[in-house]
Amino acid sequence: MINWPLYKQGIKTNFKLFLVFIAILTLYTTMVISMFDPKLAETLEEFFRIMPDVMSMMGMNGDVTNLNSFIVTYLYGFIFIVFPMIFSIILVNKLIISHIDRGSMSYLLASTNSRQKIIVTQLKVIGTYLFVLILYSTVLSIITCQLMFPNELNVLSFFILNIGVLIFHYVLNGIGFLASCVFNDAKNALLIGIGFPIMFFIIQMLVNMGGKLEKFKYITLFTLFDAMGLINRMTPAYYGIAILLIIAIVLYGTGIIIFKKRDLSV
Repeated sequence: MINWPLYKQGIKTNFKLFLVFIAILTLYTTMVISMFDPKLAETLEEFFRIMPDVMSMMGMNGDVTNLNSFIVTYLYGFIFIVFPMIFSIILVNKLIISHIDRGSMSYLLASTNSRQKIIVTQLKVIGTYLFVLILYSTVLSIITCQLMFPNELNVLSFFILNIGVLIFHYVLNGIGFLASCVFNDAKNALLIGIGFPIMFFIIQMLVNMGGKLEKFKYITLFTLFDAMGLINRMTPAYYGIAILLIIAIVLYGTGIIIFKKRDLSV
């Protein structure tokens, strides 16, 4: 169930934004991977000894003696989490929240298309862009690794990791999507849609520092995404992703149901 003209318009109007994030991820991905050198492990450990709180907060305190662990530590602790999350938030705002806030959603709903078809179409635009963004980052990382460090990367494990990343970002996006379907004004929708993912990320940064703050890991969704566990194919990490997939389905499904029944003047 999709309105193809609306879908194509959504893809077209957000393509330049997509290219901006592609450029950002391309820069960081190639730069970070090129820095891999097991001989530098001692130097990086020295950085950790000098700034343990900062390094831990950013999730950059893992094993860096092999390429798989190095990539997880320096790309999946911050870069591959924050930038797709920002991209996702912007898309929800442009495709749903701003339409509702300005009243232009009413014009879409006044057409012969059902509410469900309209909201699902907008959702598929967001889903498509997130999928392509993660897929591009995955392929780029593999190609870069193969060119610079042939056969050092476990490609299958890396694909599994990125499936987990995609599902995790669908969950974060689902929070914003649900908020946009519940609230009529942009202020509250953005407060929830942006506030919760950022709050979860900040809490996770504090949790990474350990100590008494570690107990707060149970109130953030980031705990369910274990990047190191996924690339090492550990069963508990798979359970976490399965739970995140269920949460994403619930968030999207609930948002669609609420949008269909909410009071919108048309």
